[in-house]
Amino acid sequence: MKLMTDYNIDLSQVNGEVSCNYRLTDSYFDLFDKSTISNGDVAVDVSINKQAEEFLVSISLEGTVVIPCDRCLADMEQEIEFSDTLVVRRGVELKIGDELIVTDETDPNYDYTLPAGDTVFDLAWPMYELMILAIPIQHIHEEGLCDFDMEHLLEQHLAVLPGGNQDDSSEEDFEEEIDPRWNKLKNILNNN
Repeated sequence: MKLMTDYNIDLSQVNGEVSCNYRLTDSYFDLFDKSTISNGDVAVDVSINKQAEEFLVSISLEGTVVIPCDRCLADMEQEIEFSDTLVVRRGVELKIGDELIVTDETDPNYDYTLPAGDTVFDLAWPMYELMILAIPIQHIHEEGLCDFDMEHLLEQHLAVLPGGNQDDSSEEDFEEEIDPRWNKLKNILNNN
């Protein structure tokens, strides 16, 4: 991941609620090396609300990302829509006597804890993580839009084609080849 500065929020300047908007395009996605998302166009609305010593960061994103198809590996557009609220706190250094206590360690009640003395929260990575969560587990082109050459190769080399086999005779042949001794065992199950 490359150095990011465009998506930084100084939490020391937040009193009450602050809102900002981003439009994430190719320049944003270029920041992430080896990403499954090659590019896209995503609108992001961010709302930061300070509550005592923590910040509630609400992120809503909606748009289109370009990812590889699971079947043919060609690029496809995937629409995404997702929102979540993150709880962020600033780490604090407390000195009790001669002992320095730092509250940088992770706490399950907080999504992010900034290092002690740091007030800048970089939104680039949390926005990227939410986009990854918004992508469906299986992403395949609509029927007929996959790369023709790759589908042809799949038809030649797969034993079971996506969507099921087109030839049902192989299932019938399989049932006929069952050893008759197994049928007697099936009768034991049927006696209950």
